Amino acid sequence: MNSLLTRLLPVGRPVALGTAAPRGRVLYSTRLADPELERIETVPLQATRLAGEPARAGAQPAAPVVILHGLFGSRRNNRRLAQLLNGRLGRDVYTLDLRNHGASPRTPRHDYPAMVADVARWLRENTGRAAPVLVGHSMGAKVAMGLALRQPHLCSALVSIENAPVATVPEPEFPRYIGALERLAAQPELSAAQAQRALAAVESDPDVRLFLLSLMEHYRDPASGKLRYRPRIPLRTLKDAVVRGAIAGWELSPATHRYTGPALFLRGTRSNYVADDYLPAVGSYFPNFDVRDVAGGHWINSQQPQLCADLIVDFLGRRDL
Repeated sequence: MNSLLTRLLPVGRPVALGTAAPRGRVLYSTRLADPELERIETVPLQATRLAGEPARAGAQPAAPVVILHGLFGSRRNNRRLAQLLNGRLGRDVYTLDLRNHGASPRTPRHDYPAMVADVARWLRENTGRAAPVLVGHSMGAKVAMGLALRQPHLCSALVSIENAPVATVPEPEFPRYIGALERLAAQPELSAAQAQRALAAVESDPDVRLFLLSLMEHYRDPASGKLRYRPRIPLRTLKDAVVRGAIAGWELSPATHRYTGPALFLRGTRSNYVADDYLPAVGSYFPNFDVRDVAGGHWINSQQPQLCADLIVDFLGRRDL
């Protein structure tokens, strides 16, 4: 599926490597307390667990893998990637629904500090003694990066798929998409074919239109008996977050936040989300990083799950994780 997020531009081919820490020795930031996160009212996140192999008697449990989805997504988006990692690594793999997505609670606040605080709470309550490997796609990648930088003791390694620690201009497509979905919900009667035609006015790609319709529930109104649509996600909350730059933004500085644990950045060759120009910024926050190119656009986690899993497994093996 073509990128829902942007009309993708090509980026250069070079594979850049960050400065690697000595093998077998991982250094972490000492910044453990974060007063801002402690003040945030968190929500309990919903998750799916794929169980790994039991640890041998006396052995340290392997670090679980926790996967975070992107904007408008849910844990289902990363189901195949989770299955591949679970099978290859033999360890617990969790997929989470972030706030205002999937089955997790709805709340008026939607920004990175709040999402980081939610995930930090979930990790403390659910993953035991072993700090997990955090894997995030797009918006979820910024959540994972923020958590590694703010609470490094909760992260044994970072995998960022298709995002970088930079602030960008909010994508104009998102408000248009959400406006179109709001108009669908306002119609007293609407068939699936009519909904598709209405979305064609704002999006030419049929796969993207199907994805947008998946964010809506087609139901029979008990009062009128007519078929109509209602949103599965809080459209107004997410539209506000997009318009004010809470999704495209980045609030941290390498002067105060730096994660020296192992980090892997995966980027699509037809995407500009991790452009070569952003690699110095990546290195300033994550000096111990690798970056690998994957053939595809922004959705390489779902378009190329096997290759993404191969690269993640190789990365963890090379870092003895």
